[in-house]
Amino acid sequence: MSRSVQIHIISGKIGSGKTTLLQNWLPPGACGILSPKINGKRVFQNIESGEQMAMENAAGTLETGRYRFDATSFVWAQDVVLNAWLRKPEWLIIDEIGPLEIRKNQGFHELLVKIFSEQSSSDTKILIVVRDFMVQEFCEKYGLQHAVILPETYFRTGSLRPLTGVVLCGGESSRMKQDKALIRYDELPQWKKVRNLLQPFCDEVVVSVNEHQWHTWANEEEGTFITDHPQFAGNGPLTGLLTVATQKAGRGLFVIAIDYPMLKMENLISLFNERTETAEAVCFLNGERMEPLISIIEKEALHKLTEYHKTGGNSVNRFLQSIHTIKVPADSGDFLTNINSREEFLNFNTDFEH
Repeated sequence: MSRSVQIHIISGKIGSGKTTLLQNWLPPGACGILSPKINGKRVFQNIESGEQMAMENAAGTLETGRYRFDATSFVWAQDVVLNAWLRKPEWLIIDEIGPLEIRKNQGFHELLVKIFSEQSSSDTKILIVVRDFMVQEFCEKYGLQHAVILPETYFRTGSLRPLTGVVLCGGESSRMKQDKALIRYDELPQWKKVRNLLQPFCDEVVVSVNEHQWHTWANEEEGTFITDHPQFAGNGPLTGLLTVATQKAGRGLFVIAIDYPMLKMENLISLFNERTETAEAVCFLNGERMEPLISIIEKEALHKLTEYHKTGGNSVNRFLQSIHTIKVPADSGDFLTNINSREEFLNFNTDFEH
């Protein structure tokens, strides 16, 4: 399908206030459907007219989990969205997409197929609310390779600070005894899997590699690769970060190392939504330990990173501790499982198979 329309996604955990956030943000001329709760029940609301239609119905024919929905209400909501779409508004909002559409081809599924396949030069920006644990599945199902995930701060402040995604592949992989970037925990080598995870959050994604990786496999791959600069050699992960920072000035960095095989897009969404106007970085807190190699370092902090290195610093962890870093407690430590050695890899694969 052609993807001439602009697809934006807002996501977060269930009950995190996404609809309320949108209600407070709505720009003039925004059209479409919101799904607020009224007296504890979800309803569809026409953004333009304010008209509401009950969504939940104990006798409804659409079912997901413990909820039943009225099919006629979905028909009404789809008509609202389609009529708005034909008028080519600046913003078209669909709240929300979940298991009905993605796993059952019900709800708004046919509406999405129609809009996404539209051969149009429209400048309309489509904003879709998607549950965090389904964003990756949603993008894959509807072929949305260029969808953009917007952080919650955008809807509070109106500002959007661009990020460069950094896939950290460098290192000798001496304990693994093979290049960790090329390991396949599923259908893709790990460097590609991480790059795909980062793309919806970033204006661009670069892959940080060492000299050996560049000559043995990276130079034959498509994409933007940045080879470690010799002046930063010997500083572990900081080598790749400093190299990228010198070439991508003016943007923050969304950094992920290739050591985390269980990392999912929903985990990145929770980190992404914690960005603020004042914080210099965001990273996960695993118990009492920070995870610096899954982090966002804002552009305002990158000059401090360079100064930190000039004064002899060589630890990303210590650097993040020295600046204003928001530490996000991990709901579950499983996605932070770090595989660095051959023994860890073999044990992980055994556990994963069972």
